[in-house]
Amino acid sequence: MPLLAPQHKLVLRHLLSRNGTALPSELSTLTGLELEDVLNALDHLHRTDLAAPMPHTPGLGEGPWSLTSHGQQVGPSLAKDEMTSAGETEDTDPAEGWGFP
Repeated sequence: MPLLAPQHKLVLRHLLSRNGTALPSELSTLTGLELEDVLNALDHLHRTDLAAPMPHTPGLGEGPWSLTSHGQQVGPSLAKDEMTSAGETEDTDPAEGWGFP
């Protein structure tokens, strides 16, 4: 599985929430990232086979991006919020069940 930077996860999470397809400008507005950062994140997702540009007519503005089948399969596990999963495990005692006092 590829390692994703926080901004890549954010873009992936918003692509997933929009049924896998969105324009870069829409993603920039939704995420609060600059358009250049969104395009860099989409490029990284493209190189890791998670997203790909959709065919569009040149000269009619920017083209939409879509999740690949691989991105739809592994995207939800890659984009999940690590802070919530870390907070859940801190409540349990790591020594519990191992015979420590």
